[in-house]
Amino acid sequence: MLRISSVFLGLGLTLAGCGTPAKLDLRQAAPVLEQKLAIATAPLIHIAPAQDIRTNREDLGIVGGRPFSGSDLSAWINQTMLRLGTEKFRVSTSQTIPHDTALEIYPRLVKAYVDSITTSKTAVIVLEVVIIRPDGSKIVRHFRGQDAGVNWSSSEGEVVESLRRALARCGMKMRSEIETLLRPEKTAT
Repeated sequence: MLRISSVFLGLGLTLAGCGTPAKLDLRQAAPVLEQKLAIATAPLIHIAPAQDIRTNREDLGIVGGRPFSGSDLSAWINQTMLRLGTEKFRVSTSQTIPHDTALEIYPRLVKAYVDSITTSKTAVIVLEVVIIRPDGSKIVRHFRGQDAGVNWSSSEGEVVESLRRALARCGMKMRSEIETLLRPEKTAT
């Protein structure tokens, strides 16, 4: 009898975590990516508004048996894109593309999810970025940011922080790629 009761108790606790997802509002989650000041003469990068192309734009996954969802992740990603600039390049997000643009960037959210195993959790953000050079040539890159750590309480704040750090890691990889693309090409002598 004790064994059957514990099975039903375990099943009940498992199903309790499968209820209504906790809705995360990431628009209020400030970007973690450190903002650096650009030099006025640095090349200008135009970044278009991010697009969320995930099949299910609401579902973010489950942490500790607790489902999480979120909407309008594009606005949240745009906040981080604004912080990409460094002393080596400036960022523009204007509606029209400035004439002196060195690169055009078109970010698309491919994946955004959280998951957990026992006491650890992970958050993953994957951005597909189309980069257009002044000559019209296109480069497509995928940037993956991940944050992994201890799942202390499966709380909304804990999940938001993990997603913020994952997006910041994407941003750091994008920043590095942009700086590489802006370096003058060495000619053979």
